[in-house]
Amino acid sequence: MKEHATNVENMYKAVDDSAEVFKITTEKVDKLISEATAFMENFRTTFDSNTTKGNESLQILGSLFKTERENFQEIETGLKSDHEEFQTSIFSQLTLLQVEQAM
Repeated sequence: MKEHATNVENMYKAVDDSAEVFKITTEKVDKLISEATAFMENFRTTFDSNTTKGNESLQILGSLFKTERENFQEIETGLKSDHEEFQTSIFSQLTLLQVEQAM
């Protein structure tokens, strides 16, 4: 009978020990889930912020490139006009020289 009582005591102790291990493990898992959730929320916030900043930067760059393109187009138009005037001037001077030489 004493052996049976000892076995029962050992069984209760094993159950209590198992319950304590289960409790500690559950607390650790809960803490891990909480930390993972906090990390993911922080990650999402940072990701959204970086995405917004990146999109804003791309819009600014697009605007700057558009402005620069317009500036280059103005320069190109001006250079074409200057070149045409220069060619006309040279052609006129050559024509005058030819007329003078013909006389």
